[in-house]
Amino acid sequence: MPLGERIKALRAETGWSQAELAERVGDDGRQISRYENGRITPSLDALARIAEAFNTSLDYLVFDNQLRRPLDANRRLARALPSLPTYSPPTPTSGPSQDLALVFEAASQLEGRALAKALVDGIVLRQQSRRFASAS
Repeated sequence: MPLGERIKALRAETGWSQAELAERVGDDGRQISRYENGRITPSLDALARIAEAFNTSLDYLVFDNQLRRPLDANRRLARALPSLPTYSPPTPTSGPSQDLALVFEAASQLEGRALAKALVDGIVLRQQSRRFASAS
């Protein structure tokens, strides 16, 4: 399901108007309409606020075929998979690792820092669980 349709479905499920969702995420109703109609794509910050308003994970909003989970599901999943090796990022020097370090630094400055961390945690856990499942 495209992102805009998913936002619209979640909004309908909660019974909110576009204006009500906009107020909850600090936007305006016209912007929500543009998201829902696929005319524009929300920024990561806007996606994080939308996910928080609906208490759902960002991966559910963004990726197809994802199960709907509340925002704290990533922490519970991490506790449920203690046997997976932990990831220790290399020390950035230059190139792609440095670019990634800059992205993480920018994410740490966001207002929705916890949501940005939850998104990254979710992506890392999904990759680790796929590796774990393929190794079995």
